[in-house]
This record gives sequence, C-alpha cells and structure tokens, in this order.
Amino acid sequence: MNGSSKMTSLKGMAIASLGALGCVVASTATQAQEPHKSPAERAVEYRQGLYTVLAGNFGPVHMMADGKMPFSAPEAVKRSERAAFVAKMLDDAFPPESKGVAHTDAKPNIWTDKEEFQKQMQALVDRTEALSVAAKTGDLAKVKAATEEAAKSCKGCHDKFKKE
Repeated sequence: MNGSSKMTSLKGMAIASLGALGCVVASTATQAQEPHKSPAERAVEYRQGLYTVLAGNFGPVHMMADGKMPFSAPEAVKRSERAAFVAKMLDDAFPPESKGVAHTDAKPNIWTDKEEFQKQMQALVDRTEALSVAAKTGDLAKVKAATEEAAKSCKGCHDKFKKE
C-alpha cells in the first residue's frame, strides 16, 4: 500500500470511528432521557414490536392473496418466512409479570386461560409455517388458501384474548 492509499484508509477508519462514537453517545443520551422501565414494561414493548414485525410481513402477503397488490412469489416467500419465524417467538412475549401493564390490549384471560391461549398461539405458528410452505410453491391459489387460514388464527386469538 502506498503512502496516499494508507492515508486515505486511515482517514476512512477515523471517520468510521467517529461515526460509531457518535452513535454510542446518541444512544446513551437517549437511554438517559427515558425513565427506567420495569421488566414487565419491557416485555410489553418486546411483544408489541414482534406483532408490528409480524403484521408488517403478513400484511403484504395478505394483500397479494386478496389481489390488492401484484403477486410476487419471491416477495411472498420472504415475507411469509419472516412471519413464521416471528410467530414462533410470540409465546415468550407473554411472561406473567406483563399481566396488567398499561398500554397493552392483552386481556387478563391470557394468563387465566393459558391452555386455550397456548392452543391459539400454536395454531398461529402452524398456519404461518403452512403459509411459508405454500408461498414456496409460487402458486397464488395455495398462498391465498394458506393466508386465509393464518388470518383466521389471528382473528380467533384477537376475539378471545385482545381488547378491541
């Protein structure tokens, strides 16, 4: 490496280091401004984040299946795989300490009717996985049928366990 290339490389490293430092400082300042959150509040935020990601991926597949946007097999595969992955994470997002925390639409019966709730959660996992398999076929009719089943899982759980 000649002197000029070495200097350019060092400048690039210095700029990158300063950028990283700026991110750390900004992150620390943001955390310092937030009030301390309890584990229960963090659990609710985590859960809500998972549902946001789930909806952000399931929604476009549902829109494709309903003809509200053009069908793209690769996009359906990508998004349905993400939805299936996130669905598997949801069970951990309902720890007992998050019962009754403000800013949640979870009904108390999630914790008192745990068996039925687990059944609903497993149906979501199974049906989003089936959607992922259907998407990999590239067959819109199969995607549509699997999307309808996954949507039924969402509605079934919402009807029983979510404040509307």
